[in-house]
Amino acid sequence: MLAGLLLAFSAQIAGSQITLNVNGTARTALVFAPSQHGAGRAPCVMVFHGYTANARLAAMQFEIHKLWPQAYVVYAQGLPTKLFRRGIGEQPGWQLMPRDNGDRDVNYVKALLKWADSTHEINTKRIYYAGHSNGSGFAWVVLKTLGEKFAAFGALCGGTILPLEGAPKKPAILFAGSEDKLVPPVTVQNFAKRLARHNGCAAGRSSDGITVFQGPAPVYICIYPGGHLPPKSAYKQLVEFFKSGKIKG
Repeated sequence: MLAGLLLAFSAQIAGSQITLNVNGTARTALVFAPSQHGAGRAPCVMVFHGYTANARLAAMQFEIHKLWPQAYVVYAQGLPTKLFRRGIGEQPGWQLMPRDNGDRDVNYVKALLKWADSTHEINTKRIYYAGHSNGSGFAWVVLKTLGEKFAAFGALCGGTILPLEGAPKKPAILFAGSEDKLVPPVTVQNFAKRLARHNGCAAGRSSDGITVFQGPAPVYICIYPGGHLPPKSAYKQLVEFFKSGKIKG
């Protein structure tokens, strides 16, 4: 019943669907153009949903188009993917390692970046990555393969075992739920430390659930009370970080 209600609400989400041909496969995304206009070309946030979700549900979850009305927001749509869980079958999701599934999702991101450049309304130096769960894990594949194209990364409830050697050093903010059983907070905390070392950051300093590793490409990790679905405050902090490169404690 809950899934049915979510689908009904998701059908009411506005935005425009774009379709891109990626090596012969039609890939779609839900795009929100800025509802308010600032000076110059607009920033752009590309959002990648969690496993089993979709672009419209991500728009309901993140609501970045409401939190940052001056930005283009692209809610990406994953293809049927087999992950580690048993008994679920293939569900919408993202590759977790380079070259998985023929790099179909990396090639999709390349196509999204090409689309962003073709609009002539997006500041291609201010493109940001945001992902939840499986979409968070995919963030680090994108960092390794296309990281220079992104200004910063935001990852909610996900890390990676992917080696970071050779990846560009980019600012990042990570979130973890203190009671998350699917991606335990220690998993995200350990990855944040590894990312901070890769970025050449100083030792972390913690206050009120936020640990900051300062440096030219700082890393933030925020621990919120709760499980695998972050509170609305997390998305506000995410946008704040993208806008200014820092958040308030």
